[in-house]
Amino acid sequence: MDIDKVLEAYDDDAAIEFIKNTLPADVKSQFTDDDLQYFLDVMYILDEKCIIDPDEFKKKLLSEAVKDGMTSINADNVDYLINGEANYFKSLTLVP
Repeated sequence: MDIDKVLEAYDDDAAIEFIKNTLPADVKSQFTDDDLQYFLDVMYILDEKCIIDPDEFKKKLLSEAVKDGMTSINADNVDYLINGEANYFKSLTLVP
C-alpha cells in the first residue's frame, strides 16, 4: 500500500480506539478521548515540521503538552501514546 492510500485510510477515531486498546489499564484511565485527540493533533503538527529525531520529537511533544496544560500527557506515559499511534499507522500498511 502506498503512503497516500495509508494516509487516506488514517482515521482519528479509529486511531484513538486503537491507542486506548494498547494502553495498560492504569495508563488508559488517565486519558479521555479528547486528550488522545489532542495528542494526535500535536503529533500531526510535529510531523508536518519534519522532526524525525525520536528524542527531539518526544521533547517537543511534551513541551507542547505542558504549554497547553495537558497534564495527562507526561514523561511517564508519552512512550505508550507514541508507540500506540505508530502501531496503528503500521496496521494500516498491513491492509491489502
